[in-house]
Amino acid sequence: MSTQRFFGLSGLAVVVGGVVSIACQLVGAFYNGNTTAYTAQPIYITSEFVLAAATILLLLGLPGMYASRAQGFGVVGLVGMALLFIAGVMLGIFANLEDAMVTPWLAAQAPSLANGFGPPPFFAFYNVQELAFVSGSVLLAIPLLRRRVSPRWPAIPLLLSAGLGLVTFFFDAFPSNLASALLVAVPPTLLLVALAALGYQTWTQPTPDSLISNAQPSVETARPATTTTNLGGVR
Repeated sequence: MSTQRFFGLSGLAVVVGGVVSIACQLVGAFYNGNTTAYTAQPIYITSEFVLAAATILLLLGLPGMYASRAQGFGVVGLVGMALLFIAGVMLGIFANLEDAMVTPWLAAQAPSLANGFGPPPFFAFYNVQELAFVSGSVLLAIPLLRRRVSPRWPAIPLLLSAGLGLVTFFFDAFPSNLASALLVAVPPTLLLVALAALGYQTWTQPTPDSLISNAQPSVETARPATTTTNLGGVR
């Protein structure tokens, strides 16, 4: 597989994973309130499984998306993507698989334990996840704001997702109605929109920065050679 094809497939994976994740986020917003009232419904369980699979696909595309624009993203962008990768594993994979497999069983066996964060270590777990989510979003936005990576506009949803994520996490972590559930879905949706936009750029323009710069001839190499003429004739 060529490097360009790898970068293109990585961008496509981010786009598909992001779009499917957004759809699952919207479906999940309709399941709110008492966990035991909806956790065993087939649509909810299916959406959690699909969301976990879409997150895996998106995360698999992130390394190639970074590598295609490594010079532009730099170390700051690398750290930002690494933090978002960690947050994606913690929330997008672990938490969704838990909701799909463990929570329905727990709601049937011990309904009082199915609501809330769960055991005390889970509270620390989700705080670490939120810190990685917010920090990663801000760090990834910095190279975009510096115009080192195009397009520039995904920096806006990245920063909005970080700010709104803090608000919804600490003040409305467990939505009780559709309006609050949609509000909680806004931060991850904004992040997914930004990543999908960057992934689309990588998918449609997979040529890495290094190859583009190397492909541009310098002034000296592009200048045609001149022939020196001996005006005095042959001696």
